[in-house]
Amino acid sequence: MGIEQYLELINTTKCIITKQQRGLICKQILKRGKNCNVLVFGVGNDSIIWNTVNQGYTLFIEHDIKWANAIKQKVDGIQICHHEYLTTCDPKLPIHQQPPVDEKALISHSMPQQLREKKWDVILVDGPTGFDDTCPGRTLPIYWSSLLSHADCDIFIDDYSRPIEFIYTNRFLFHKYQKYRLFEERWKMLWLKAENYN
Repeated sequence: MGIEQYLELINTTKCIITKQQRGLICKQILKRGKNCNVLVFGVGNDSIIWNTVNQGYTLFIEHDIKWANAIKQKVDGIQICHHEYLTTCDPKLPIHQQPPVDEKALISHSMPQQLREKKWDVILVDGPTGFDDTCPGRTLPIYWSSLLSHADCDIFIDDYSRPIEFIYTNRFLFHKYQKYRLFEERWKMLWLKAENYN
């Protein structure tokens, strides 16, 4: 796939993540070459980008089996691990009214084995859903990302400005990274930068 095809895919795919954000995530993936391992929490219309651009291995984690099957019909060869989250969230509560972080409760949830089998180069937390109190929220993906992260791993947290994402990212991930970038568009995306690839 040539650069023109990459750019066309980035620019024409209709999804919520902005073109600038898509381009930078793709850049970090392409820097790693053919051995890149990419982990994405959540599937969506942008899944075709990450699955196509990465020349290595890409794994998606999705809780909605119907949505996962719909994306499988659109994206050839996509690897999706179905995982039922047993967590809930209430993003309508402001940050100062959110319940305290319960790390023991997070530890009690088993991480899917497939996540432990690779050393991940790029992690994108863009799921599961977390827009109301019927949703599982992203407490576990953020916590698991902290366990899987290392100095050469780029992590992107979408919707960072929402209370759950903000609290759990700051608690478990921020202290591990010295460099970061905050995208101001929409609900904001936080990029925690790998030491040797930025």
